[in-house]
Amino acid sequence: MVTVYVILGDTNMKKSSTVRALTGVGQKKEFEIATNSGNLKVFTLISALQESEISPEKFIDFVKKGGYQNVLIPLWISGRKRGNFPSGNEYLQEFMKANWHIEHIVILGGHDLPNHTVLPDGVSAPLFISNSNQQPANRIASQIRGEWGWF
Repeated sequence: MVTVYVILGDTNMKKSSTVRALTGVGQKKEFEIATNSGNLKVFTLISALQESEISPEKFIDFVKKGGYQNVLIPLWISGRKRGNFPSGNEYLQEFMKANWHIEHIVILGGHDLPNHTVLPDGVSAPLFISNSNQQPANRIASQIRGEWGWF
């Protein structure tokens, strides 16, 4: 089963900067992170899937072919009309249909879940960082590390 860590936010909310600060990774690749429960290999994308024009189905297939067990991805809350890339919620729903486990969600620039967002059973409450566009990415990453148990 694939475990997913999600950074959700609309454009200009520091999703990519936060992923870079959180991981030290500047491109899509698998990296190893120290956690409270041991080291974890995580495949990371820097840009939102919608921005990278990767559909949920295409990403699911990519992860399956790559044999990745853990992924960290940024998603736009609202999706992208050009190219018809769906909302972040629709990506999450497709991941759940593929029997992926949504481990953690961070929402940048918001106070509440986007409309019609249904979190799967067992997912901890999202971490909301409402003023993300006013904080340095390394401060946001520090908050996330504490919440997720990453070092």
